[in-house]
Amino acid sequence: MARLPDASFAGQQESFLNIRGELSLLIHVRKCFASLFSGSRYFCESLFWASQPKQAAKT
Repeated sequence: MARLPDASFAGQQESFLNIRGELSLLIHVRKCFASLFSGSRYFCESLFWASQPKQAAKT
C-alpha cells in the first residue's frame, strides 16, 4: 500500500521479535495474521482509498 502525503502505514500490522520454540512461533504467526483484520488496519486503508481520485464508470 502506498503512503499518503500526511500519513504512514508503518506498523499497522503486528510484528514480534525473538520468538523461540515451535509452539510460540505458531501462536505469534496466528497473531500476525489476526492483525490483518484489526481496526487500525481498516482505518489506514480507508484513508488510502479516500485519497484516490474517483474514476468514471465504464459503460
